[in-house]
Amino acid sequence: MTRTLIVDIPLLTAAHREAIGEAARARGFAVVFPANEAEALAAAGRAEILFGASLSLPKAAPNLKWLCVPSAGAEPYLPTEVYANPDAVLTNSSGAYGVTIAEHTVMVA
Repeated sequence: MTRTLIVDIPLLTAAHREAIGEAARARGFAVVFPANEAEALAAAGRAEILFGASLSLPKAAPNLKWLCVPSAGAEPYLPTEVYANPDAVLTNSSGAYGVTIAEHTVMVA
């Protein structure tokens, strides 16, 4: 059975998708870049990793081992009822945007 990674981030460039795909395939994962929620839900049943912010996907992913959200805030994902697999690990992107936000604030000021 192929291991599956779903990347549900619609704003990725083609270069980002290619880099993610290469890295995932090198590690034995098939990558799904769903075009819409229906495609994401259809693939969720076989996903081990989800990278995205949809609250409906973790509940539809019984094989989920890791949910990575691309935001600093992860509060909506903390309740166990959000997951089909309560043993899934949740990580967020806290700190990833610090420099960008600081630069933006300085330039706007």
